[in-house]
Amino acid sequence: MLSTTICGQSDFVAKEFSSFKTSDYTDKKFLEKYKEKVSFHSNLFLPFLDKVFGEVKEKKLLDVGCGDGSLSKHFANLGAQVIGVDNSRQWIDSCKKDYAGVKGLEFKLADATDLSAFPDASFDFVLLSMVLIHMDSPEKVQKTIFECERVLKSDGVFAFSDLHPVLVMTKEVHPRYQRYEKDFSYLRDGSNFIAGMWLSKKKRIEFKDKHWTPQFYFKCLKNAGLFVDEIAELAYGKESPKEFQKIKIPDYLFFVCKKRK
Repeated sequence: MLSTTICGQSDFVAKEFSSFKTSDYTDKKFLEKYKEKVSFHSNLFLPFLDKVFGEVKEKKLLDVGCGDGSLSKHFANLGAQVIGVDNSRQWIDSCKKDYAGVKGLEFKLADATDLSAFPDASFDFVLLSMVLIHMDSPEKVQKTIFECERVLKSDGVFAFSDLHPVLVMTKEVHPRYQRYEKDFSYLRDGSNFIAGMWLSKKKRIEFKDKHWTPQFYFKCLKNAGLFVDEIAELAYGKESPKEFQKIKIPDYLFFVCKKRK
């Protein structure tokens, strides 16, 4: 169980946020721990996305910020033509190695704010899973959403996720916990916080994140010519580890978006 002193030592917290930079994905040990974390929420994301996207066979899907590539692989196995992109060369190299034999799956190094390698209206589905939380400026968030809209077909579906605001503002609900910079405010977009998760009694993973309000997301979507067709608040079910089933608040917030006619 998380010790309350982790959240309570103000001098320790102040030091952590003195030169705050959002998490990157270049450290191999961090990536290995992240793969463990991903296995915890795959049974949360995939059933929902399967329902949202529907039939994906022979459709084109772009997984922006693909990370370990597990979501990309899932849809390729369902018959989609999938391209996973990430700005971490370590992730892309790992994906190319791990999924070398998967049909219809390709990985490319690219930043979410610049998808110029892909033409307009070229994908039926665009997925942006837990990416915006690592953007260090509102301009990058907006540019990313503009790019996702640009490469999406007129009748396509764009889905993106973030930590649920209730979870963000809950200091501790085992196995998750948060730490906040001194002037953190839910109402201030771009506020810094650290999102942690216990993977076992002795192992945890921490992410340095930015908080963006749903209000800000709605503004960015509107600017890009997108509208929210569905919002989903995802919580762990019976298929999840018992520790996660004890969480009685939603873990993630998913936005399902389409282009304005």
